Amino acid sequence: MKRMNFSKKSATALLLFICLADYSSDIRFDFEPEYASCGNGTLNAAEKRKADALASFAMALTCKKPEETIVRLLETLKNDPEAELPIRLLLNQISNSADADKIAKALAETAQTNPQALTLNLTAILLLKDQDKKRSIDLAENCLKSCPDWKKLSPAELKVFCSIISVLGSMYSTDQADFSKGDALFEDYLDNNAIGHNYTALESAALFYNQAGEKGSSKPLLWVFESDKDKYLRKKQEYLNKIKDYFPNTEDKNILSAMVALYESLGLEKEAEETLLRRILVDPNDISLLVKLAGFYFKQKDFTKSVAAWRAIIKNPAITPEMYMSYGDAAFYAGYYAEAGSAYEMYLKDNPGNGVATFMLAMVRFEQGDFKKTLALLNAMPDNFMVLKIRAMAEDRLGNEREALSLLQQAESSSLKTNPEFLDSVFYLFMVVLADKNHKPDLVTKYAELIEKKFSLQDTMLANAIGYTYADMNIKLDEAEKLIRYAMEKDPDKPEYYDSLAWVLYRKGKFNEALSHINSSIEKQGKMPNAIIADHAGDINFALGNTAEAVKYWKTALQTYSRETDCPKIEEKLKKAAEAINAAAKK
Repeated sequence: MKRMNFSKKSATALLLFICLADYSSDIRFDFEPEYASCGNGTLNAAEKRKADALASFAMALTCKKPEETIVRLLETLKNDPEAELPIRLLLNQISNSADADKIAKALAETAQTNPQALTLNLTAILLLKDQDKKRSIDLAENCLKSCPDWKKLSPAELKVFCSIISVLGSMYSTDQADFSKGDALFEDYLDNNAIGHNYTALESAALFYNQAGEKGSSKPLLWVFESDKDKYLRKKQEYLNKIKDYFPNTEDKNILSAMVALYESLGLEKEAEETLLRRILVDPNDISLLVKLAGFYFKQKDFTKSVAAWRAIIKNPAITPEMYMSYGDAAFYAGYYAEAGSAYEMYLKDNPGNGVATFMLAMVRFEQGDFKKTLALLNAMPDNFMVLKIRAMAEDRLGNEREALSLLQQAESSSLKTNPEFLDSVFYLFMVVLADKNHKPDLVTKYAELIEKKFSLQDTMLANAIGYTYADMNIKLDEAEKLIRYAMEKDPDKPEYYDSLAWVLYRKGKFNEALSHINSSIEKQGKMPNAIIADHAGDINFALGNTAEAVKYWKTALQTYSRETDCPKIEEKLKKAAEAINAAAKK
């Protein structure tokens, strides 16, 4: 068989033919019977408009310039406002045009003179509702008034009609002055089986009354009748009940998704969950329903339940790589790191080198304490703020404080140019900590002052952290004490704040005061002190000559261990204490 070769010109001609065939079929059915009975073969006014519309549409498809295409499509709709294909093509042109507002206004003019053209009016209403709400409302009201016999509309037309009601209701809900209009709108149109059972209309009514209920007056009329607020909230519940009654186990997945989204938007998470679970009980093998349930739990931050749903989903052979990615996210945030790692690895089998999955797998390895694997994964990725930050954290955990500080400085430099919002107080606090570990008091001061200037030290956590770091480096002790006392005053039950004050007082040589506060810190912790507090308690007691107490606390510090504990240094202190005890015994 001879192979057919299509040139660009041939392909364009074919596309033109298909579009014209699609659109012209509607026109032909509109006027062909009348034309057949016409003796002289001439067209009446209506038929001529249809013919002109077809001509304009044909020209629109052949125009090379977008602005010319838009003009021809607008001409088409002026002559044939009921046509839908030109609207779809026009919307595509608007999305890429700098004159979108101007086009929307031109479309609105055609809609205004043709209120019976439902799809045209709905399009114009939606395009205008954010830029010119008043005109959009006028169009919607005019369109609804032009359809007194709306009960005779076809199912497709009725669907568009309900959408216009819904959009009008949403616009009424934004202004308290329009609440009475919105109330009348839904009372007039939803008290019947045709529109009263349409999901879109019912949802828009529930949303309208929710907004009106939140903003409506709570003052009862004549102190007898219910207030506007109570009336609107009552009606909101009535429409929610209708939705629940009319669509208990809907098989329409679009409606199901909309119902779940509606309940979520209204803070009715239990109803959203029950809606999904009821449908799953009807069809437990529908994987798409389980995916919706897993996604719902994830959005609600109920990661454990999300993982449970994903465990059921992955047993289905129809699972896709993207589902493994979502499963990995749920497992990661639930703290099931082994599961998360396996899920990300499954995704990467089909998508090798995917940046998001590789980064999340690196995060899994970090949480599992495998910092070398974390670095191996991240080192293969392009540097960005998050990659550099997690690499710094991993290097810090491995004891490579110098490399960690360097990476964090690179992260700061890159984000100052592109994403300064990433540089939050937690990031700069990490910079302060690393500067402290690298024995760089100038950097500690620089970043501490930056935190104070940029974020304010009214945050007690920040005030304590900066004060403690100053004390740990034995610098700016008066300022350190001031910051820590401020944190204690605002939050007097934090044992770590008492430890910080004890430590700054120790640095100042005020050992008795330091002992009082370190004992308070240990008492407030309510259990064996952590390694840092125990180490400080040892130092303070030793300074006061309480050698036996010092030894007890230093041994506790070694036993309870934290990654911040300097074990060799503590062992050296225990050695000196033993020497002091022996020397005292000889005397």
